[in-house]
Amino acid sequence: MLTTAVVLQAEEFSANEEARVIFETDLRQRPKEDSRVKGRLPDGSVVILVGKQRGDYQMVEVELEDGTSLDGWVNMNALQRMGGTGAPGGAPDPQKPRRRSRTRMVLPEDESLLLRRKPSFFFGVNLGGNFAVIQPAQPVNPGTYTGVGFIAGGYAGFYLQDNVPLRLEVNYLQMNGSDPNIASTADPSLADSLNYGFLEFAVVPALTFNTLEVFAGLGFALGISIGDTPNGFQPNPGEEINAASDISSLSAQVGAGVTFDLNRDTQMAVRGRYTIHIDTSPILFMGFGVVASLQLRG
Repeated sequence: MLTTAVVLQAEEFSANEEARVIFETDLRQRPKEDSRVKGRLPDGSVVILVGKQRGDYQMVEVELEDGTSLDGWVNMNALQRMGGTGAPGGAPDPQKPRRRSRTRMVLPEDESLLLRRKPSFFFGVNLGGNFAVIQPAQPVNPGTYTGVGFIAGGYAGFYLQDNVPLRLEVNYLQMNGSDPNIASTADPSLADSLNYGFLEFAVVPALTFNTLEVFAGLGFALGISIGDTPNGFQPNPGEEINAASDISSLSAQVGAGVTFDLNRDTQMAVRGRYTIHIDTSPILFMGFGVVASLQLRG
């Protein structure tokens, strides 16, 4: 069991005047409603008013038995003088019953998790576009096929450290490409377009810097569809493409992104990535993608 005392700085109150948190409330980084939440203060935490109020907020330092501490800002409406029903700001709170005065109370063992709660896992959905570069093997059907496809899927992950998330992704990746130079050649058997679909499985660790992140990952691209392929394409012996699975390969990706907080548990991320299939004889696949993600944390 943990015992918690919260030290507030409010110039208009006497030093060491006691109050308690009368309902679970946020501990914020700044004295603003939209400021980042650092943790939660449970109902019943005993506080000591010793400093200055800023607007509707008081500066708070939370001290735990292990000697660690947190500081932040608490809304005054969540505080009540010991032995009284009014908020420290002077306005009575008719919805909150009068509570018995006490100088300190023992709180549940999971209080430290409430106070210092940080996200431990996350999951989200992806949707974006992909610019593909496809290069068939020489010499029968040379050329570079380029085109736009899409990416859609989802992911789940956890935090190795506060700034090191690890994503496990599953995406459908469409690789389209065309080469007008092929279409203008004299050989009508050569196709001017390619169309392939992959199911991507990837492990992607990232490193974050506030709202920015960089990432790199490895995975496997499972070929699941072939819409168009060069009629004149003749790979090396033993490398014929008879089914979509024949274009399956290992893959690698690198990229960077930016993340925006929508609320305490929901984020929007925009990431740019470069993907290459690294074991794709007789066809080389590369992609440059921009992906938007809606992410929930818990």
